[in-house]
Formats: sequence, C-alpha cells, structure tokens
Amino acid sequence: AVEVVLELVGIYRDHGPREARAKCRLAFLIAEWGLPRLRAELVSRLGSGPGPAGTDVRQSRHSDHLGITSQQQLHRVAAGLSVPMGRVDPRQLTEIARLAGEYGDGSIRFTTGQNVIIPNIAKERLEELQNEPLLEELTTAPSAFLRGLVACVGTDFCNLAQIETKQRALELSQALDERLGREHGALSIHWSGCPAGCGNHQAADIGLRGLRANVGGQIIEAVAIYAGGKTGPRAVAGTEVLAAVPCDASLPDVVANVIRARRQGLGAFSAQDARAEVSDVAEASVRISKPELPSPPLLLTEDGTA
Repeated sequence: AVEVVLELVGIYRDHGPREARAKCRLAFLIAEWGLPRLRAELVSRLGSGPGPAGTDVRQSRHSDHLGITSQQQLHRVAAGLSVPMGRVDPRQLTEIARLAGEYGDGSIRFTTGQNVIIPNIAKERLEELQNEPLLEELTTAPSAFLRGLVACVGTDFCNLAQIETKQRALELSQALDERLGREHGALSIHWSGCPAGCGNHQAADIGLRGLRANVGGQIIEAVAIYAGGKTGPRAVAGTEVLAAVPCDASLPDVVANVIRARRQGLGAFSAQDARAEVSDVAEASVRISKPELPSPPLLLTEDGTA
C-alpha cells in the first residue's frame, strides 16, 4: 500500500495541473486522464499490477457523537455538543471547561466533525446539565440541516475561495429549518468555496460550490448546486443540478425547492434527471423572490453569462 501511494504522489508531482491553484488536486488529473490511463501509468511505475483489493471497510453510516450517549461505565453518559461550523469563542471554551469539571471528570474530547464531547457525566445530573445556558448555543439536538452541515473556511482564511462560506452555510441551515421544519429527516449539506472542493460538496445530499458570476457588468457571489452525493461502499458523486444561483435572499427558497423535488419526486436524492426536474422549481422561487429581475430569472451558466 505504501508503494502504491508513493507512486500516486509521484504521478501527481510529474503530471498534475499547475496552471490554476484552485485545481491543484489529483481529482482534476483523474478527470483529465481517466482511470484507465492513471492505472496504466501506475502499473508502469510499479513494474506490476497492484494486488487485489482487501475487504471494503467503508460504512454507509457514521456516528457524529452528538446527543446523549450511554457509556460502558455504569450510570455514566457522554454529552455530544454541536459546534456550528466548528467555530467557538474564548467564552464558550471557558464555559465548556467549567461544565466538564462541574458535571464530568474534567475531560473534554473533540470529534473529527469539530464538535465537543463531555464524557463521564452522572445520569442523575444530566437534566441539570441540559438546563445550562451554553447548551442553547451548543445544543445536543441540532436540526437536520445543522447536524450534517460542513463548510470549508471560505474567503475568511483562504485566498483561493471565491465566496464566504461559514456564515452563509449557517444562515442557510437556519432558513431551511424554518421552511422545511425540524422534523425533516437527516440531511448532509456541504459547502466548498471554490472548485478545489475542500468541503467535499459532491459527497453530500446537497452540495454548494462557490463561484463568481458577471451579472449586468457586476461581479456577484453565486453557487453551483449539486444533489445526490454520498460516501461509503456505494459512493456516488453528486450531480450538478443548477449551474449558478446568486447568494442572495432567494437562495434558501431555491435550495428548499431542490430538497422538496428530490424527496417528493425522485426519492432520497437519486441524481438521475435531477437537472431537468429541479430547474423549474428553482426558477420559480427566484422569480417570486426577486420580481425585479428580467425573465428568465438569474440562473447563470458557469462562465458568468445569464
């Protein structure tokens, strides 16, 4: 496995795209070459074909450790707190530390999803913990649109990003909660600020990829919208269903309509024929929310033309 990885790194070093920093990813080389050419180059460098694949240990579901979880230790539970967009301030960190000392044994754990776990809480003190003011900010029961929310750092800290992502992602999640309700089933929403795809926008039920578009001579921030992506043993890349939607007040309605179309029309985010079925409802929502726009409404091509 180590030799294979080293040769893949060498292939990218020798042949990977360098013209645009936003596309300095192995994925773009694979898209250009195709898998047969990549495999042929890999076999040439290794001197023989790679060995047979082992057991696929990927899983369709994973635990995000949010909520209240029983521990192996008798009468002890762990509280998984949702940290919106993985961002906490000093006051919240101080309060997390206080709660860990007050209700647990002082331990704090951080998850790969940038959330917080306070373990070793006595069951009899759980209700008292849940009444703490901090748990209104970092809840143990986030909405479906917040629980599966992922976003890259965006323009705040990345000079490749084309749009701000973190705050927009949070606002969209809250807007979808209002439009579709807290009883909505689990849903993953991933934001990437540019084509590099650090937010894995094609690996989610709904993906948004940031871009800039020229509208009437004015450059605006917009997103391409993807649907139907998933990871696991039967991974599927999300399909682009809308090429460019402005990041304005109409965006939550457009995304809500995409979600409704996938749920009601084609089931749980099957990507087939998504573009044709979703575009009508998306256009209608933009037309209603921005009546001053010319017809057809602003659903732009990726090169920025209307």
